[in-house]
Amino acid sequence: MATLARRRLGQLVVVCSGGREEHVCPFGRVEMMVSDDMGKTWVGPGVLDSTIDDRDAGVIETARGTLLVSTFTSLAYERPLQEAEKRKPSEAGTWPTERLERWQLAHHRLDAAQRQAQLGQWMIRSTDGGVTWSAVTPAW
Repeated sequence: MATLARRRLGQLVVVCSGGREEHVCPFGRVEMMVSDDMGKTWVGPGVLDSTIDDRDAGVIETARGTLLVSTFTSLAYERPLQEAEKRKPSEAGTWPTERLERWQLAHHRLDAAQRQAQLGQWMIRSTDGGVTWSAVTPAW
């Protein structure tokens, strides 16, 4: 899912959930691209990321020109990962070793408590057109 905003001076800003291998996976991240020529060419993507799966990014520009980007995080990938870890190598539906290891590495970047702490709805803000961003804060 992507969201497009047209800034007061005409610049287009798009944010989306990118970096995915599948609809539900541990690699989702918020990506942002900008266009200064009405979408003919784009710069980016830049990554505005948390450590767990980011989903459904949105972007708006406030009356003061501040960019606000929202997202929510998910651990829905844990169930398919747990199921894959239980399968024997000869079983139907077994994942290739490289895929399983890649998902496990991404999953274990944080411990269970850290993953839970990152669940939620989040907002980041930029007052300089997306050059720098605030820390991630709860959206509500």
